[in-house]
Amino acid sequence: MGANNAPDFHTIPDSCKDHLEALASLFGQVLALCRRAGLVKLGPVALDVARVRNSASKHQAMNHGRVKEKETQLEVGAAELLRRADDVDENEDRR
Repeated sequence: MGANNAPDFHTIPDSCKDHLEALASLFGQVLALCRRAGLVKLGPVALDVARVRNSASKHQAMNHGRVKEKETQLEVGAAELLRRADDVDENEDRR
């Protein structure tokens, strides 16, 4: 980005596509860290104006195995969101 150079608009999406699995894992780890630090909490999530309720409860205890299971679910969900975003980008590029 130095000398008034900017990356091509394909640079970031292509990089995400090339490293999808690592990014999904990283996304889940960042969410887990933010939750432990009290920066985020589980609650209703809105995607494309559709309100989705989660199944977590403030009073529900989670053992280590359940936490690991949730982290895996977050990673899978992150991978799916990244894949869907990539599909949208590809469709927009074809126009």
